[in-house]
Amino acid sequence: MLRSSKQSRREWTRSRKVSSSEISFRHNRPLHFMIAIFVLAWGVLAISPVNRRDWLLENAVLLLFVAVLAILYRFFKFSNRSYLFITLFCILHMVGAHYAYKNTPLDVWAKHIFDMKRGIYDWFVHFAFGLLIVYPAREFIAACLRLQSKWLYIFTFSIIMTSSALFEIGEMGVVLVASQTLAEEYLGVQGDVLDSQKDMSMTLFGALISIGILVTISYLRRGKSDA
Repeated sequence: MLRSSKQSRREWTRSRKVSSSEISFRHNRPLHFMIAIFVLAWGVLAISPVNRRDWLLENAVLLLFVAVLAILYRFFKFSNRSYLFITLFCILHMVGAHYAYKNTPLDVWAKHIFDMKRGIYDWFVHFAFGLLIVYPAREFIAACLRLQSKWLYIFTFSIIMTSSALFEIGEMGVVLVASQTLAEEYLGVQGDVLDSQKDMSMTLFGALISIGILVTISYLRRGKSDA
């Protein structure tokens, strides 16, 4: 009797909660704030980038991604948590684009302290892609496909790694059509012949950590609901 009353209260509480994806854009203040931060960061980082042509190429990819999100909003709304992760990743990418991905303060520090020949911010952003984008990707896939928990995570991981591979292939395409100087700046291999493989490895590590966290949280929540 006590257990059934607890379940009833829990179900009533959940029914009273309104998902952020159900809030209209006009009334979604957190999303407005994230958009404002994104626009402000983009405007500041657009001022005097290290290499303007490389910055334009990097931001072309970013603006295409944002345009897809804007068009998709009419048909599918992510949760505000997903939009937060997406915004954080976009800002990290914009910082990298401003510094041509090899002259960021983090790169300067790493090269000075560890006597490294190449920067590490590029790897950091690829790691962040796997870490931050798993959640919104999982949310979108869960809404589109009815998959069991195990297959949902497997499919999400596959999509993340496929996206990473397609990005590396896209970079190769830019190298084939751009001038040699611009191609080298945009590709950012910094003399490392295994740069693409290392980028994808960082995405893999980030995705595995993110999925591990989500699985752990889901397991703990199931344990509480059964108590």
